[in-house]
Amino acid sequence: MSDQIDLTTVVFALVAIFVFWKMRSILGTRDPENEERRLRSKTEGKASSVEASNGGKSDATIESGRWTPFASIGTETWRRLDEISKIDPSFDPRDFLEGAKMAYDLILKSFSAGDLPILQPLLAEDVYESFASAIRQRNEAGQSLETTLVSIDKAEIKDILLDGSNAQIMIRFASKLISVTRDKRTQEVLEGASDRVTDVIDIWTFKRDLSSSDPNWRLISTEDAH
Repeated sequence: MSDQIDLTTVVFALVAIFVFWKMRSILGTRDPENEERRLRSKTEGKASSVEASNGGKSDATIESGRWTPFASIGTETWRRLDEISKIDPSFDPRDFLEGAKMAYDLILKSFSAGDLPILQPLLAEDVYESFASAIRQRNEAGQSLETTLVSIDKAEIKDILLDGSNAQIMIRFASKLISVTRDKRTQEVLEGASDRVTDVIDIWTFKRDLSSSDPNWRLISTEDAH
């Protein structure tokens, strides 16, 4: 292996480690200072509900605009965001979505590169085994995969499931990708094209036990919505 290849490998590894660290800082860690700030903001942001037959008394159970960017008031998603927040007051859907977008990018790149050590802590065990099997089959077939994430046009909460302290958040990603499968030996393009951008809709579900000391959300399922 040449020095140039060694250097490229080291640079890729350093970039992957940085992105992984940055993603964890949003998706899978807790900052006591930030948590205190969020709690204070939530308390100060409480507002009265629309006056009805209650003589003008405020309804303290509804915080005006609290989850507005992520759900409609009164929907199941709104209520489940409330429930998650009660179990884990540090939870912030805006930060979660930013971390989920970083995870989407890193997982796509790592799967394309066949980088199992990067993938393992991000995936549930069965998803990891499925990814690892696909990478093995690709290698055995003498093929390589090149995936470029051009953009994430939208990432939104599609659904939330809550079973006790176990939360699952389903994210709908609308993205643009370039994907090319090649023969490793001849570099012949077997599928896709390096100059073709494809619109992709993916549904990814992340899971975490909110009562656990482990702050990491892991990918438990993927679905191509096309």
